[in-house]
Amino acid sequence: MSGPDGYGRSYWCVRLPDREEIYLYADSVQFVKGSLVFIREKADKATGKAESKVNFVFAPGHWENVFAASHIDGGAVAVEHWFKNGKPKQKIGFAEPTEDS
Repeated sequence: MSGPDGYGRSYWCVRLPDREEIYLYADSVQFVKGSLVFIREKADKATGKAESKVNFVFAPGHWENVFAASHIDGGAVAVEHWFKNGKPKQKIGFAEPTEDS
């Protein structure tokens, strides 16, 4: 079995409607008619040309949110500050709601 880097360079989090989260590797994500499509780019061994392969697809209505995730804690990597009601959130990303959320 190949390591995670064989499936893509980026780490992603997808939140499902039932509050489940799935973390996966892919080089890019595309939105196609409401579907969420995770793609890996891999060089063809014979030609050296890059070819795209689908890693995973979420059908329309079966996902809520997606973001590039940290390998360390799963939080959103592009977010520096996140506030709610004027107060900083303790965890950036998807966490179970707390009383102050």
